[in-house]
Amino acid sequence: MSETFVGLYKDFNTARKVVEDLVNAGLDRRTISLVASDSVTRYGEKWQITAPKDQMGGADGDVEAAEGAGFGAVVGTLVGLGVALIPGVGPIIAGGALGAAALSAGVGAATGAVTGGIAASLMNFGVPEEDAAYYTEGIRKGGALVGVSVHETWADRVREVMNRHNPIDLDVQNSADINDDTADFSTEQRQQSGGVMAQSASTRGGTYTSERSGVRTYSRPRTFENYAPEYRNHYNMYYGHTGNPYDFYLPAYLYGFNLGSNSYYRGYQWEQIEPEARRRWEEERPNTWDQIKDAVRNAWDSLTD
Repeated sequence: MSETFVGLYKDFNTARKVVEDLVNAGLDRRTISLVASDSVTRYGEKWQITAPKDQMGGADGDVEAAEGAGFGAVVGTLVGLGVALIPGVGPIIAGGALGAAALSAGVGAATGAVTGGIAASLMNFGVPEEDAAYYTEGIRKGGALVGVSVHETWADRVREVMNRHNPIDLDVQNSADINDDTADFSTEQRQQSGGVMAQSASTRGGTYTSERSGVRTYSRPRTFENYAPEYRNHYNMYYGHTGNPYDFYLPAYLYGFNLGSNSYYRGYQWEQIEPEARRRWEEERPNTWDQIKDAVRNAWDSLTD
């Protein structure tokens, strides 16, 4: 079963070290997400991270190679790294599936709140509404969030690396300053920080499974809606230049999602099921497999680790 591990850190530099240590521990960069405040240090401007003007939120940014070492060569290669100005939160820098979802979700897309883009994307990864509101507030106040979505067999290694860098305890955090842990950040304040969220959005949160401190673990409900931001990010990265709209590939992502959800294929590798997957696809859409097979594979991988 896949799980998402989330830690909130005091600043971007700390989160950068977490990301680098996770990669050094053997994790694939595609499993790692970063969402950090950029209001003080303006990393996006300093390291010339840019975003296409036609994309809301700014996913698919890039870091100039000459600046890669200063920025962090590992962080600079996170999928979809970009910057954006989020109303109610301020400038942020974000990468990875969770980060790209935060950048592209659109303000208030699911919740009606000004912080909805970030909170809604967290909830799509199984984070309960209350925690999502807190993480959003932590980012707004200068903090940085690191998320890792991997199979549960990675749990001990991921927690060890992430806890090594002293993640902020969500139950003892001052609502006024992310770097001051002397006061309590109450439940009421957490809920207020996220704005008024619609009930339909709050019900999408997953199962919270970790201890009430440090790195927390969440299990994401397996619905296509919850994984769709990842698939759109994949489309932006690999198909955006083709001229075909996202809707052209949407059936392929749905097909791969259904394959990954089907218990009949559980335990098989992609190479084992691809011939049959291709045959079934081309029964209805002849000679199109090569155009969409990477979308099918991406959706399959998202569910099968």
